[in-house]
Amino acid sequence: MDIKLLTASATETEAVGARLAALLQPGDTVLLMGDLGAGKTTFVKGLAAALNVSTPVASPTFALISHLPGPLPLIHMDAYRLNSSSDLYELGFYDLPLESSALLVEWADRVLDGLPETRITVEIASPLCRPDERSITIGATSPELNARIGRLKEMVCLD
Repeated sequence: MDIKLLTASATETEAVGARLAALLQPGDTVLLMGDLGAGKTTFVKGLAAALNVSTPVASPTFALISHLPGPLPLIHMDAYRLNSSSDLYELGFYDLPLESSALLVEWADRVLDGLPETRITVEIASPLCRPDERSITIGATSPELNARIGRLKEMVCLD
């Protein structure tokens, strides 16, 4: 079951991230996909703010992995500069404390086969004619995760 949402501003995109934050648990993996400038980091900023993360959220393109401490620690990763999932080994990905944190991976489609199979997917698209508008599709790969993200239905859904 996919949830489809439409936002009209960066603030609304952050708000969707904040709504998803309320549903996250330790061990969850959230894959963020979309073109350059689609709003992936904006989404993460809203999610982190809702989880009371005090560390500023920035695109981890150059650091590749950022650890964001908070009540639910976040591991924020950017796979844009990775060529394949084999790069995850060199990065030390498999040594990360995934069971006690929520993992957020931007550009996840570049290393999809190396990431946990049980995951929430967030696809963000920006229409050409409305630069601030975003179409956000949220899905999951397990019945338990689907039940949790189903709670986002209280938001306005697209057809």
